[in-house]
Amino acid sequence: MTPSATIPHPDRAAARWRALERWEQLTALPMFFVAVAFFAASSILLIDVQLPTDAQGQLTTVVSVSWMLFIAEFVVRLLISPAKLTFVRSRWFDLLSLFVVILRPFLIVTYLWRLPFFRGGGARAKRTRNVLAVSIASLLYVYTASLGVYLVEHNTSGANILSMGDALWWGFTTITTVGYGDFTPVTIAGRALAVSLMVSGVLIVGFVSATIMSAIREDAHTIAAKLTAKVPGEAEATAQGQGQGQAGR
Repeated sequence: MTPSATIPHPDRAAARWRALERWEQLTALPMFFVAVAFFAASSILLIDVQLPTDAQGQLTTVVSVSWMLFIAEFVVRLLISPAKLTFVRSRWFDLLSLFVVILRPFLIVTYLWRLPFFRGGGARAKRTRNVLAVSIASLLYVYTASLGVYLVEHNTSGANILSMGDALWWGFTTITTVGYGDFTPVTIAGRALAVSLMVSGVLIVGFVSATIMSAIREDAHTIAAKLTAKVPGEAEATAQGQGQGQAGR
């Protein structure tokens, strides 16, 4: 009988969940850089169509290797997991991003969230992590939507979004609801992306603003509580000092 056979099943499952957590912590930083490399290489390939053949080949290799690493890392985690279905349900976005190209840039946030900086801490630290994660995800979302608009617009007759710079300017003015109107999509796909940015802009700005205001209110309450606790203490100390002075007389 092997040693593992003597371990109760719940204990083996808990040990494998801990092993999975350790694996995700160890691979978080390397996979974060892989996700960044994939994002950068794929963006350059899509935006700059006049790249030299050698450069295109190198960037394509980076994209292909990164994608294979995503798949391999997910498979390893799936094999370590003691409950495959539970694992897939809890990591559904990781799995979906392996097949839906437009979701792959957001793997940067997924791997970033596993870094030690994003673990532990109190309520305030959690709010800070949430704001940071939402901010990064929002930037990636604006960039991805802008890239999509650029790809569907720049070769369309009558379009005025002709460069990635124009698309980014349009994206940021749209998600912040500024809407100067100097750049507007003319295709159905471009307008659909514009609607998604308008809706998400209201939600994202509202969430970030509410989180920041909540942090400010909590800090104000903490400072007020400290001052309130400090004043009675000072008054008591003063009274004691006066009593000792009178006793000395």
